[in-house]
Amino acid sequence: MNQYQQLFDHAGLHLGFIDTEIQALGRAVLDTQTTDTTLVLDMGARTTTVGIFESGLLQLSVLASIGGEAIIKKIMDDRLIDEREARLLFDSQGFLAQSTLITLLEEEFSVLVKEIQKAITYYEKTSRKTISRIVLAGGMSLAPGIVEYLARKTGRETRKGNPLLHIRDKALFNIPENILYANVVGLASRTFGSEQTQINLLPKETGDMVTAQKKRSFKELIQFMLTVKGLIFGTLTLVLCFVFLKIFFA
Repeated sequence: MNQYQQLFDHAGLHLGFIDTEIQALGRAVLDTQTTDTTLVLDMGARTTTVGIFESGLLQLSVLASIGGEAIIKKIMDDRLIDEREARLLFDSQGFLAQSTLITLLEEEFSVLVKEIQKAITYYEKTSRKTISRIVLAGGMSLAPGIVEYLARKTGRETRKGNPLLHIRDKALFNIPENILYANVVGLASRTFGSEQTQINLLPKETGDMVTAQKKRSFKELIQFMLTVKGLIFGTLTLVLCFVFLKIFFA
């Protein structure tokens, strides 16, 4: 962490905060009001991160060297097909596949299952707390049957993450692939957290400019209303004068 701080200092840049993908992910898919302990599984293209959260705060992070690209490569070699066909096969059948494909997938995922079980055993032994559930994220979480597979292998309640948990307008990203945007949602949520965790992404000068602009806009609105009032009053005055003159000289 200190190396990152020094790098930004040498570049003459102000480092506002440092966030990790797994922390951002947890912020997006976990209910911060609960006191439960949850394992978040971020299954990426090259690696998978195992993150254990308690009351929404990261307690343990483990990196496993298994990802979607290795799985696709194994399918390509086993079926003698190209990458596009292998991805279509994995995305359409996943852990619901039959014959040799499910055997291949289970062999590859056995490494990940062992890492998950090791992390659970270590955390529960050292903290004396029970991990209540597993939440899936990342591209591989979209594979058919993966939720049921991991629930069966780990003996824990397992579900896909919902990145719209803290989003008011859910219709905007209400698509099956919205879990792919969970990291971005988690990063953005730093701007509307509690006072202890909230980050203002606007520089102070920019914030002052926004405030000044709001005040200026309000002042201009008042001036406009006064101008309109003056025009209306002036017009009525001219009309009354015209009527008076017409009556007087009739």
